[in-house]
Amino acid sequence: MAHSTTCAKNDVKMLAMRNNRLDPHGIASVLHQVSCSELQFLDLSENPIGAVGAAALCRVLPACRSLQHLDLERTGLGNHGVTDLCIALRRYIRPPSHVVI
Repeated sequence: MAHSTTCAKNDVKMLAMRNNRLDPHGIASVLHQVSCSELQFLDLSENPIGAVGAAALCRVLPACRSLQHLDLERTGLGNHGVTDLCIALRRYIRPPSHVVI
C-alpha cells in the first residue's frame, strides 16, 4: 500500500529548488502548485529558467507577500527577465529584503 503525504498549499514557507534542472515550464508548474502567501524563502538558483521562467515568476510575485529571500543566481534571466522582475518587485508593498540575481 502506497503512503502519500499531502501538504496544504499555504503551509509552504521555504522552497529550495537550487540546481534541479527546472526549465521555464517546470518553474511555472512548481509555482502553480505552491501558494505563495506564506512563502518566505525561494531559491531557484542554477536552473535554466530564462526570461520565460522569470515572466512566470513575475505573475505569482504579487501573491508572495511574506517573501523575504529570493535567489535567482545563474538562471539565465537575461535583460528582459531582470527588467520584468524589477518591475514586479517594485509593485510590492514590502519587497523581499534579500534578492540575488
